[in-house]
Amino acid sequence: MSQELAAPVPRLTVITLGVSDIRASIAFYDALGFARRLKATGEAVAFYDTGGPVLALFHWDKLAADAKLPDNPRPATFRGPTLAWNCATRDEVDAVLAFAVGKGAALLKAGHETDYGGYSGYFADPDSHPWEVVVAPGIEVGEDRRVHLAAGLNNGNCPGFPVAPAGPLAHDPGHDSGQVHQEAGQRRAREGRVEKGCRQEGSAREGGQESGR
Repeated sequence: MSQELAAPVPRLTVITLGVSDIRASIAFYDALGFARRLKATGEAVAFYDTGGPVLALFHWDKLAADAKLPDNPRPATFRGPTLAWNCATRDEVDAVLAFAVGKGAALLKAGHETDYGGYSGYFADPDSHPWEVVVAPGIEVGEDRRVHLAAGLNNGNCPGFPVAPAGPLAHDPGHDSGQVHQEAGQRRAREGRVEKGCRQEGSAREGGQESGR
């Protein structure tokens, strides 16, 4: 009787970017300050230590062939994924954006306040892979430069990110744009009430803990 295998443990270990000019991309990521490892691979493939998952650069056409996906056309539009560079402060976000642009990145979006209480901007690498540079509530950057999800996201306290069911799209034939905006306003009002209630509940719990000591 065969032994049942344990379920695999999910993990994200390497992010590989397809690049058109690997020499130029290596120069760009070197300039950003990421530490390249396994340099013996030359210009066949490049690996970088990011403090988290490994970042790899590989020839666009070869990466597409390896994944059995078409190489062309290469879309100039948004492709789906983004990379993130989390920061500890808003000033750091602005400094990182300016630094990246100085090293050859294209500024996609300047630093700005977000609707969830954070601060972010975007730059693009030489192959238009977008990087978000961001301060996000509930996501802390430690002294080791690694990100840590705040405990409050799991213990019942109110996170900075309001979560609400997705509303209908503006082009949904079942909803006109006025109704969409009205429903969005109603959702925001509900989120505000929930967040306020969470804060009050958290304060009450803390007060009860203090009185019981």
